Amino acid sequence: MGHVPRRGEFFEINGLRFQVLLTKAGAVKWFKVFAVQAKSSNSSNQNDKAP
Repeated sequence: MGHVPRRGEFFEINGLRFQVLLTKAGAVKWFKVFAVQAKSSNSSNQNDKAP
């Protein structure tokens, strides 16, 4: 990452999104973790193609 993230910043790793809620004295104190849905390789336009 290269820096201490600020409140509201987020990053994703291994299917998880980490959002910074609180920083203090140059360190992240609180963060929230979300599960990120895997991106599908199938396009939504796939159904529009003729057989």
